[in-house]
Amino acid sequence: PLWFATKKYCPYVSLRLAGYDHFLMKSLLLFGFQLQMSRFAELIQAQFDKLLIARYVNLGSVSMYDFGSRPLGRIRSLPVTAVSSLVPAIASLHAERDATRISAALVRGTRYIVIFGLPLFALCICFSHELIHVWLGEGFDQAALVLQILAPGYFVGVVVSVLALISQGMGEPRTQMYAMMVQVGLNIALSFFLITSFGFFGAVAGTAISAVVGGLL
Repeated sequence: PLWFATKKYCPYVSLRLAGYDHFLMKSLLLFGFQLQMSRFAELIQAQFDKLLIARYVNLGSVSMYDFGSRPLGRIRSLPVTAVSSLVPAIASLHAERDATRISAALVRGTRYIVIFGLPLFALCICFSHELIHVWLGEGFDQAALVLQILAPGYFVGVVVSVLALISQGMGEPRTQMYAMMVQVGLNIALSFFLITSFGFFGAVAGTAISAVVGGLL
């Protein structure tokens, strides 16, 4: 069905070698590589602390870290999903070389996502203990503190998500990739240093600091 639909709506698409475009394929592969490197860096950013905590603290503290960071991941997905349609929209505007509307989309999208996201993260910080208590019950105060420490870093990531989506729509995700690589490198260095100096919450602070720095970049 997909083949017939492609032939019907995109008859110019062909698998013949005569239609092979080396420059286009190179651009697509480079775009995909840069995007996947950003995704891989996000994975390291989210999981590296757990390895450090398991090695230098204990396995039980890994659960506390996971319980504290999981609600933030869910909250972050709400505003980011709302603006995910920016990628095809910006791609169309970029093809038309309409820089004015792209700039307007950046300003307006960032404004909306701040208005929508700031109250959510502020509530998480102010009522982290109550949120964890309703979810897990008593005895998880450590997870509530993790949530409070990580929340600013997650919020910065949400604010710059509009810029990241616009760069993808313009076919230029390399700036996002470079920022994420710097963020991960800083996270590894800070978390390792701080966990050996301050224990469990040192690793959490290292992640939060690197997330803010990466977002500013």
